[in-house]
Amino acid sequence: MVRLSWRKLLLPMQVAEFAHAVTRLAEAMEAEVGDVVVSIEMFSSLPMTSSFMHDDDVMDWMAEENRKKVFLKLDTPTDPELVTAWADAVYVQCTVHPRGAEPSNYTFGSVEAKGRYHKGLTFYIQSMTGDESCARMREKLLRERPFYCLTGDGYRPDHT
Repeated sequence: MVRLSWRKLLLPMQVAEFAHAVTRLAEAMEAEVGDVVVSIEMFSSLPMTSSFMHDDDVMDWMAEENRKKVFLKLDTPTDPELVTAWADAVYVQCTVHPRGAEPSNYTFGSVEAKGRYHKGLTFYIQSMTGDESCARMREKLLRERPFYCLTGDGYRPDHT
């Protein structure tokens, strides 16, 4: 799994930058795994997360609570509703996975925006085709970032 980020120094990420990132991630994944499906979810509050696995009942409850926080689902970054709903979203997540396959824990890409680090976008990439595939996708995302964005590992908000 690869994690990386784009970060601006002064201003929060805007919807156009998020759409650019989603498009670049989808293109990078298409080059590696073929046709992909894009799913964008906009949340009214921060989703619940945990750094470890709980009992199935707790995990199901967390998933249900997170589903309640989603106020808009889109399937393309060019949808005009993305622009109109951006200001209302507290957290935005996009998941990209191969078409014809269920969203899985094995091959996917995602972009997170807003939330706690409103000046950055965090990418996660995981592929069944191996580390070389992830490295190629990572390099494409680093190469095609906006010139005014710093890059980082996605863990530290200051990119040091």
